Amino acid sequence: MRVRTSGDTSRVTPEFKSIEVGKLLLDTANPRHEPVDSQREAIQALIRTERQKLVVLANDIADNGLSPIDRMLVLPKARNFIVVEGNRRLAAIKLLDNPKLAKGTVIEAAMEHVASGASEVPTEAECAVLAERDDAEHWMRLRHDGEAGGAGVVRWNSSSSIQALLVKSA
Repeated sequence: MRVRTSGDTSRVTPEFKSIEVGKLLLDTANPRHEPVDSQREAIQALIRTERQKLVVLANDIADNGLSPIDRMLVLPKARNFIVVEGNRRLAAIKLLDNPKLAKGTVIEAAMEHVASGASEVPTEAECAVLAERDDAEHWMRLRHDGEAGGAGVVRWNSSSSIQALLVKSA
């Protein structure tokens, strides 16, 4: 991984590695919620903003594991890593591993149910490690700001969805 210097506009290459979930920290400055001071507050803020979507994601991870096409984007912090892209996935894993983190929230009962049926909770996640938050900005915008003229995630239209079903059943 090359560190970008001031005024340097060249591309920064991430380091790809598998990281233990216990070393991954939620981003307390996550754009999905107001800045918070602690990991506990970060998970509570995600529960408030994401609600049932977090339960659905946790259920999907419990059933299928983490998506093999989506890495978490992380920044090193001492012996840990701050997840700047993938906070919902990390929160879902943490809730599967310890549903008591949802105690007193609107998803408490649902998370208890999903976690009790989970046969395996991920203990590692595939990550792309970058040195600085600025290095992650481009990738985060491509993920969250729409199609970006084709550079971002482009949703299938109805014809593409039907074609995928036809290919699957062929």
